[in-house]
Amino acid sequence: MRWGIHTVLNMSGCCPKSIRSRNNIQFFSNKLVSAIDMKQYGPSQIIHFGEGDKFGYTLVTLLSTSNLTGHWSEDMNSGFIDCFSCKDYDPAIVEQVAREFFRPQKVERIVLDRNCEKLT
Repeated sequence: MRWGIHTVLNMSGCCPKSIRSRNNIQFFSNKLVSAIDMKQYGPSQIIHFGEGDKFGYTLVTLLSTSNLTGHWSEDMNSGFIDCFSCKDYDPAIVEQVAREFFRPQKVERIVLDRNCEKLT
């Protein structure tokens, strides 16, 4: 039984201003939820924290069908996004919206098909 799809993006060389802006991260979340035709469940949490030179924002957005999370590393100008849903969507849209908002130089996209039949 297919349970869902999980898109993982590893982004390097992001625009420094874009990953240091809470508003930009919120706009990204809003745009992506709309672009993949999901329904958000409650407000997103976007928190800036860290220690030493390891600071960045973390995003958690609950979806009625699962979640969207992300973390941005300011010391490396990198971003890491996970979008999981039991409702089908196009992983290319996740990458397209991330590229629009964070302008990474490189993106690695990994798509996992969550399949419970493989576990039995």
